[in-house]
Amino acid sequence: MTYLTAWTGGRVAGHVVVRWQGSVHDGVQAVFSDAPEIRRLVVRDDLRGRGIGSRLLARAEGLIVERGYMAAGLAVNVQNFGALRLYERAGYEDWQRGTFVSRWTRINEAGQACEWQHTVTYLVKDLRVRTRVGAVA
Repeated sequence: MTYLTAWTGGRVAGHVVVRWQGSVHDGVQAVFSDAPEIRRLVVRDDLRGRGIGSRLLARAEGLIVERGYMAAGLAVNVQNFGALRLYERAGYEDWQRGTFVSRWTRINEAGQACEWQHTVTYLVKDLRVRTRVGAVA
């Protein structure tokens, strides 16, 4: 995995992860086994709308292209309309196989395991195509 961080004013502004092994979701992995997955794109609430997420996404895509991959994918909560708009502007398209439930466990500050789940869709992008947000090959 590669972890990218954006900084502003000496503080973390946002981050994104590239998972080189492809999707963590078995059903997606079976279809898109040769595409790295972009994960956990987050921008601080007080800095949203300033292009930080777009630049992090473009940088992640650039790294993926540099390593010779031609596509990238990502899962997004179907109710995260801001993220869906960002990814659509960047050229990501729905994988046309419907939604699924993503489940995971996180450990909170008290050391307790917390179960989470979201209904997500999977988006993919052909990185050989130039888009408005991400300048790639």
